[in-house]
Amino acid sequence: MAFFNEWERSLAVGVESTWGAVGTISEWIAFEEATFNLEIPFEDVPGVWQRRGIQKTYQKSKVLTPALKFDVEPENGLGCILKSAFGTVNSVQYGTFVAYKHTYQILEQTTLPSLWTRIPQIGTTTTKDYVGLNVSKLTINFGKDENVKADVSFIGKDELTGTATTGTYSGLAPLSSFGELDIKIDGTSNTDIANGVVNIDNQLTSHIVAGTNKTISKISANRISVDGNFDLYFQNQTERNKFINKNSSTLQFLLTGTTFTGTAKYELNFKLPNVEYISVPFESKDGLIGATIGFKALYGTGNSVGTGVILAELQNSKVAY
Repeated sequence: MAFFNEWERSLAVGVESTWGAVGTISEWIAFEEATFNLEIPFEDVPGVWQRRGIQKTYQKSKVLTPALKFDVEPENGLGCILKSAFGTVNSVQYGTFVAYKHTYQILEQTTLPSLWTRIPQIGTTTTKDYVGLNVSKLTINFGKDENVKADVSFIGKDELTGTATTGTYSGLAPLSSFGELDIKIDGTSNTDIANGVVNIDNQLTSHIVAGTNKTISKISANRISVDGNFDLYFQNQTERNKFINKNSSTLQFLLTGTTFTGTAKYELNFKLPNVEYISVPFESKDGLIGATIGFKALYGTGNSVGTGVILAELQNSKVAY
């Protein structure tokens, strides 16, 4: 039986309370692309009976590396993934409405919150459940005149068999870079930027100890790396001079969606308190002079954007993650 097909691509995701164990479903994601890669490496045992052919192998520990690509929608999908990618989340109610702003910050330790996913098998009552997942890399792509897309790769513990569950969806349109994206440099909106990319890499390492039944026993996060780029049409040389003089900036990617209750609007905001440009070439961009400006995020403090390497804010109707 097929797991999914062209017209039905969805999976459930939830935050684990115990690493490597199925938990409660938090959200459903309608995805564009998915890979559920489970490697079971084997090593040859040298023959001892005067034969040229390999006569025996032994199994090494499993390696689970799923990946997803999906359109970012404010109610389903991204909230749990941001929690695993960043490490901490604080949720505050917006006024008296059923609206909450979730602020994600980098957790300053090696163990991050883990997720699990459930993949339906079309035509059966069983599923494939992938457990003990940590976000290895997350890329948010603010494409020009496109829906905002998330690419996420995981490292996980194991693949299990589960029971089918009916999915629930908000039916909302994805957030779009067209008309909803505001990119701010040093707190000021820049209308000469066409698109942008933010990359987060937790540089995860999997660990194996004795007695773990051929699965990894722990996943740890190393020093986080955050970088990206954006396309800028030059009106002046302000940003290029920052690169030449090695001056830093603050950078924000703010998406504002529709009003969903009272005066509360859907929002997604990535804040980088301390950014250094790593490349600002002169190029042709759609017949104009511009550049794809590469940047690297450093730890920043003491400004209006916030403290840390990167922060994210998501506003929707979810009470907490």
